[in-house]
Amino acid sequence: MKEKFQLVVVKNNYGFHTDVYVDFENQILQHTHWKSVKAANKYLQRLYNIYILPKLKYRQFNFDRFSFNSERSLMAMISGIEYSKIFLQYSFKAKIKAIYMFDPWPDSNKLNENAIRSYKINIAFISAKQPIEHFNSLEINDFKAYWIPEGIDSKKYKFYNYDIKNIDIIQYGRQWNWLHSKIVPLFEEKRIKYEFSTENNYTDSKFKSRTSFIDALAKSLKIINREWPN
Repeated sequence: MKEKFQLVVVKNNYGFHTDVYVDFENQILQHTHWKSVKAANKYLQRLYNIYILPKLKYRQFNFDRFSFNSERSLMAMISGIEYSKIFLQYSFKAKIKAIYMFDPWPDSNKLNENAIRSYKINIAFISAKQPIEHFNSLEINDFKAYWIPEGIDSKKYKFYNYDIKNIDIIQYGRQWNWLHSKIVPLFEEKRIKYEFSTENNYTDSKFKSRTSFIDALAKSLKIINREWPN
């Protein structure tokens, strides 16, 4: 008997942020009887990102044409417009198609709308509260968005006393350039210790593992992360 509940996962780990999604996926698999199924490999995802994803900003596709185990229910975690992860599995019909969406930025609203319509997604759980009203106001057929804020397991993080914190500021994720330009002179004069990713590649970081990243968070006096407020 084919599994009816399937969680679409990416086996490749692309950085310390990916660990958050992997941990979320593992928690779902641990507490359910769902089966994990692979997303498209990285080469197919790359082709999708080059040839299909840019077009979703302006048009819809009819991906939901063919039947393959159509009684299954699909779930996937995606970050922003990471539809390359789901395109292979979600291109086929299914009883229910759901996503949990991190980082739904307003400038991607039209792309996300076109993707929801193209893949016939039924449910979107979203980490930020603001987009819920927008997507529900579109009255997309057989679709509903729900706000489910992110949570953490506090036991996986550290706490250091103030007197041993040795990093003044960490800025990670998408950079506030105006703020970065104000801090850099202090950093160059060695008046503060400032950890940041590069302007051209916000995923670049000196922290090569989630363990070192968590340790740095605990040693920081100020953390800056440009994300939606939940």
